[in-house]
Amino acid sequence: MWDAATRRCVLSMSNHSAMVTAVLWGGEGLIYSASRDCSISAWDEADGKLVRVFKGHGHWVNTLALSSGFALRTGAFDHNGKAPADVEVGRCMAGWGEGSG
Repeated sequence: MWDAATRRCVLSMSNHSAMVTAVLWGGEGLIYSASRDCSISAWDEADGKLVRVFKGHGHWVNTLALSSGFALRTGAFDHNGKAPADVEVGRCMAGWGEGSG
């Protein structure tokens, strides 16, 4: 993981035995990596420690897709530019309307 401001490596995460094909931020403290070793790994975004390995795929894992709608709506402001009163209010607002669009 790189710090874009300093252009330095902050964390190095490795456990795959073949080429990594995709890396995706999960939005809630995890980073996922997929590989040609037929596995997906979940990493703690804070310290880069391996949390879980998902094995058993029949072929290379070429891409990852996560539902990031909740994570993308938990930013500091809503679509009107208003900041929520606190984190819990923001989470509640982000979940409101889920599936009712």
